Parts: sequence; C-alpha cells; structure tokens
Amino acid sequence: YSALIEALDKGDFYASSGPMIKELWIEDGGLHIECSPVFGVYLHGHRYTHRHSVLSAEDDITSLEVNLKDKFSGSKYVYVSLAAKDGSRAWSAPYLLEGIL
Repeated sequence: YSALIEALDKGDFYASSGPMIKELWIEDGGLHIECSPVFGVYLHGHRYTHRHSVLSAEDDITSLEVNLKDKFSGSKYVYVSLAAKDGSRAWSAPYLLEGIL
C-alpha cells in the first residue's frame, strides 16, 4: 500500500488497457519515451494536442524523442497517450512544465 501511494504522489504511474510505457522522462526540453510497439504517440497539453506518429500498420513506434520547446512552450503540462493496433490505449501521468521549458 505505501509503495503504491508513494508512486501516485510522485507521478510514477500510468493507466493502460494494453500498451506499456517502459521509460518516460523529460530532459533538456525534450521528452523521451520507450514503449511497447504502438502505431500512435500523442502529446497533449493544456492548450495543444500535438500528434507524433506514423499511422501505418507497417510501422511500429517503440521509442520517440520530441522537442517540447517547439510545440509546448506555452503549456503548463504535457501528458502522453499511446494507441496500439488492437485499439488499446495508454495514458501517462501529466508532467508539469514550469521551470523545465
């Protein structure tokens, strides 16, 4: 119980009906993600939704680096959602961008 509550308090969690978020971090204004194979990676902020994906059955995305300064400099937060070919989805916890960008 205490480990679960600690993870929730720190934002170290995600919700999923299938796709796995293996690693997700923000460093030097860039968001880095490692995940199970998905066809869509979507970034959402309080003002913007910006899609980073190749929506193709032939292409699986397993890692991605995105410069947040280009698209999210005016946003207070960003979170990631993933879409798998079978229709399942995953959503990260929101990351506050204040002081990062």
